[in-house]
Amino acid sequence: MHRPTPRAARIPAGRYDELRLWPRANPLLIAGESYGGHYCPALATSLLEANDARPDVTRHFRLHGVAIGDGLTDPQTQVLTKPDAALAFGLIGTSQHACASGLATQAAQLAANGSFVAAKARREAMEAIVGASGINLKDIRLFGEYNASATRNFLSLPSTRARLGVPAWRSFGTDAHVSRAMEADVMRSYKALLPRLLRELPLGVLLYQGQFDWKDGASSNEAWLATVDAPEVRDYAKAARVALSTPALTQPYGWDKGAAKLHDVVLRGAGHMAPRDAPEAALDMIHRWSAGTLRGSRPSPL
Repeated sequence: MHRPTPRAARIPAGRYDELRLWPRANPLLIAGESYGGHYCPALATSLLEANDARPDVTRHFRLHGVAIGDGLTDPQTQVLTKPDAALAFGLIGTSQHACASGLATQAAQLAANGSFVAAKARREAMEAIVGASGINLKDIRLFGEYNASATRNFLSLPSTRARLGVPAWRSFGTDAHVSRAMEADVMRSYKALLPRLLRELPLGVLLYQGQFDWKDGASSNEAWLATVDAPEVRDYAKAARVALSTPALTQPYGWDKGAAKLHDVVLRGAGHMAPRDAPEAALDMIHRWSAGTLRGSRPSPL
């Protein structure tokens, strides 16, 4: 079966003029987490395509870079790393690892054939084996679900709505209808959009993951990056991780592996919701990246 090519997010042309959260002349950064591994590359590509279609450069979006935290970008590759990561974290034993690996392989094969809904079901069955440990799959230091009440309350404040341009009648939360509508998209890969972003965006792409995220953590992102054919990725593969620190923290807060316009940062002591778990570290990382001073890379001695 032919594997569909990922497409950029499609927004009606008139909607671009309704985006008034920033002056058009200002540099624009796109950032997202988790499923942002899908929608951030898609949205960025859509904006680049919109620029291509506009002869008037004063109406172009000055898109400078894309940041993706603990992202699900290439599920077919990432799912294969998860049983090994669960075993390394001590969440499953060898017999469970064999079963989980079989399901992960099936999920990857189904995704490669374009059977995305069936692939998602196999992925969820594999995750259920690991989830039987009782831990939060997004942060192996925790049992049970995240408490999102503080975030929900903040985003519901009238002042927050006004600052973000969100109408008062909109509510913050999840909707089962959205989940069902997106079911066939979850296991679709968006890695094919990466080379253009690295080539055309001044800051390129920043990936970051929390150290204790099993869901879409460091090893899974390293794996899919290795399958991308781009000069920046080849240079990145030769780089070694180096520690990142800031005067505001007494110890290094993470490790950066980067080359040219591609960086991947692992934030120490954080899970899937890395900026929430390590806010000072995440803020310093983003400030450095947006200023073009995230230079913690060097050739590997190997």
